[in-house]
Amino acid sequence: MRKLFRVLPVAALSMALVGLTPMSAHALSFGLSDSTPSAGQVLLVTGGGCTPNGDVVVGIGSILLRQTTTDESGDFRTTVRIPVFASAARHTFIVACDNTYPPGSTASVESDIYVHHALRIFGRAVRGHFIYMRGTGCVPNSSVRLRIDGRVLLTKQTLSTGSFSQRMAIPRATSLGVHKFYALCAQKDLPQATLLLGVRARVYAS
Repeated sequence: MRKLFRVLPVAALSMALVGLTPMSAHALSFGLSDSTPSAGQVLLVTGGGCTPNGDVVVGIGSILLRQTTTDESGDFRTTVRIPVFASAARHTFIVACDNTYPPGSTASVESDIYVHHALRIFGRAVRGHFIYMRGTGCVPNSSVRLRIDGRVLLTKQTLSTGSFSQRMAIPRATSLGVHKFYALCAQKDLPQATLLLGVRARVYAS
């Protein structure tokens, strides 16, 4: 395995993450709800082939996203969010768990995913002036909240396609420099989850 999580709560799992343990015939397997997610999207991760009631860690590249446990059959089901500001590129998605055989060993599986950005800003972000924020991936005809950093500026309704396009004014009191612009909505393919889209942009005085 090419990469190692920065933090692993279970020492034995770190061995799996560097590829020291071969996988058994009853190997770990997993599936994702989307192999081409947007940054900020929530993925459903399901799998099996692990030790019953054992540890499972899920990550992307070197980032640990979730630790969970298997059920009595060695299966697991969990959700993780792709980092909001992940680069638009191919990333390595990794799952590792306690293995069923040989006892005490660990197993890991990698799969490539292709992350894209679903939020765009059009126009120069100038205090007191307008920009356009456009995005997609929301539940159709639902609310989407648009924010700068932690401040909600307005709420917009999405179209029947789940996309949105909104003209928005940059508050005059906004400080100069790079800010984080967000859109939050119910996620189209997983309505119980919140889609969190983000993009960085510099705010200018004029």
